[in-house]
Amino acid sequence: MAARNAPHLCATTLQVSGNMERCSGILATLWSQFQQRAYFVAKLSAGLLLAAGAIRLMTRGLRWGLFSQRLVWKLKPYLTRHPLPYDIDRWRLKGIDVDDLDLVARLMKENNSWWTFLAPFFAAHGYTHYAPASDGHETHPDPHDGMPTSRQVHPFARRLYSTNKENKMFLAPCIRGARDEHGRDVVIRIVSGPKCSRELEVLQRLTSPSALQDPRNITIPILEWLQFDGLTFIVMPRWDLGWIHDFGRVAECIHIAEISLAYLDFLHEHRIAHMDIHDGNMLINTIVPARRFHLTGLRDPAETRYAMIDFGASHIYPYGTPLDTVRITLPRYAWGFHGLNPEDGPFNPFAADVGALGYLLDRRVRVIRHVVPEIVPFTERMRSLSKDSNERPTAREVYLKFQELKSRLTEEQLKAPVTDLSYKGDGYYQKKYTYKSRPQLPKHNWTP
Repeated sequence: MAARNAPHLCATTLQVSGNMERCSGILATLWSQFQQRAYFVAKLSAGLLLAAGAIRLMTRGLRWGLFSQRLVWKLKPYLTRHPLPYDIDRWRLKGIDVDDLDLVARLMKENNSWWTFLAPFFAAHGYTHYAPASDGHETHPDPHDGMPTSRQVHPFARRLYSTNKENKMFLAPCIRGARDEHGRDVVIRIVSGPKCSRELEVLQRLTSPSALQDPRNITIPILEWLQFDGLTFIVMPRWDLGWIHDFGRVAECIHIAEISLAYLDFLHEHRIAHMDIHDGNMLINTIVPARRFHLTGLRDPAETRYAMIDFGASHIYPYGTPLDTVRITLPRYAWGFHGLNPEDGPFNPFAADVGALGYLLDRRVRVIRHVVPEIVPFTERMRSLSKDSNERPTAREVYLKFQELKSRLTEEQLKAPVTDLSYKGDGYYQKKYTYKSRPQLPKHNWTP
């Protein structure tokens, strides 16, 4: 019986197999046609999106030339080799012997060539580098004999110079001065290579939506993030160094101290140790003519803003990390520069921050001692020069303590004049400079 049915079963199997092959062929044809049409639709959609993007950018004021330049620089890493290193430490000239002047000069020349290579890239994004000055150590807006052309509003600085030649900026390995397409002064800084640096990680945490809403956050505003072949740059408004101008009244000293202490509390709350707090890393929203220091009348709290910069040495930890348990070991740390006694072995970076800020306030704000005598024990406790840094108060403790101190000040105390420039230690206070003819500055073209 099975033998008689075998041919019939075989024929049926062949028929089914043939039908399946025909079905497979039809499906393959349909799939091929679908793919071709989908590819065409995808290409058409991409073209339309590109065109729409170009039109949208052009209607926003971005010229076709800039659009095409950006496209060229987007493709450049895939089409040609470039001289830029990916190691962020090479950009920072980290670990070099600064006393070897020939080595420093050679590395700075190499560093300048990297920035020169990138100048067209930044120009494609609307930023024109400052031009080198004749001495080779400074830069200034170009043309040298030109004039600033635009009004500056926050977050840009109060512009207090009249001509480009008065506006000079020292060269530094990681930064370059520039002007945006509206003529406003900015600074461009490299913060990371392809491997995410701690500085980039810190900045990302400090510029999160929730962090930006915190009034204690005085991180320098970041206007734009730019990337080229894995290198990350930030664009910031250019501001002056924060401690170069004189304090006129006690209220101005109280203002900068409160701002600084609140920010340190904010940093530590976000588990960030700055690790390089000194007078060169705090800025004020002015740009004065080159080499015009110790000017008065520029610290009115109503229009003065301060900002902290340079997180290249910072350390960042997970939220919830107990601050008193953190210890780090560094190959070297500038203890003396930050006004601290050296500690042997691992140390607490958060305690080091408190001590460094205490040293800065001791040198700069202690000058109000005759009017606010409580400031002396306050700054000395922050410094706590004993070998055990655990004796220092936390950032939160000193911030709250300062709030108590401030709440007891009278209007008369706040309006009292400041006569000293700084405290030099060992009981010596430097008096303010006396100008035979104090320079007259133009009224700033700025609104808060």
